[in-house]
This record gives sequence, structure tokens and C-alpha cells, in this order.
Amino acid sequence: MKNILLPDNLPAQVLFDTNSNILHVTYSGELAPGKITQVSKFVAGCDFFTKNMSVLIDFSQSTIKTDVEATIAFLEYIQSIADQIGHPKWAIVSGSELNSAMLRRLIFLTENLPIDMQEFATTNEALQWLQA
Repeated sequence: MKNILLPDNLPAQVLFDTNSNILHVTYSGELAPGKITQVSKFVAGCDFFTKNMSVLIDFSQSTIKTDVEATIAFLEYIQSIADQIGHPKWAIVSGSELNSAMLRRLIFLTENLPIDMQEFATTNEALQWLQA
């Protein structure tokens, strides 16, 4: 695993598993609107980021604030980099019922985007799906 150093203002830890080519993003604390997009923009700009890269996104240590404008901005951002990301698999570990409700809405809204996104209760389930 390779640790990716993020700017101090971003509430996440990013590890890149060079063996499986899976990016692990773990968020922490209360996620203010737009922070998920900021982390995504930083990661997409890293030299290791490749088209069709599988990503495990873990929200189990965080609380997502519901914000319609930030959600729309995130979806617009993902649409704007669709050619760069290809058709990846994103496994999301929600961690709580509140996060789960928010993430199910996000997954529904991404149906027209080139991402295969699914929510999981545990990291092991998410990894099994990504490696299948």
C-alpha cells in the first residue's frame, strides 16, 4: 500500500494498493458540503490515477451532511471527467443509516454516468465485489 499525502484541509486518508490497483479512500469526521468533491479532484490529478481504476470509498468513520448543491456539483464534476475515469467500479462503505440514505440517493443519481457504483455494509464485501 502506498500512502497518498493529501492537503491538511481534506478530511480523508488515501492509500493506493499497487498489487490490486485499487484506490482506498477513507473519510473521517463531519463532511462539509463540497469536501468529497475536493478530495476527488485531488485524487484524479495524481500521477497514479488511471482510467477504469477501481475505488473503495469508506464513509464508516464520517457523517455526510446532506447538501443538494454540493451533490449537484459533485455529479457535474464527475460528468466533466468522464473520459478521464472511464468506466470504473466504485464500492462504497456507508457505515451508518444516515450515510446509507444519502449514498443511495447519490448512486441513483449516477445511473446515467459511466460509473458502476454500489454500497456495502463492510469493507470485505466491497473488496470482494471490486475484485470480482
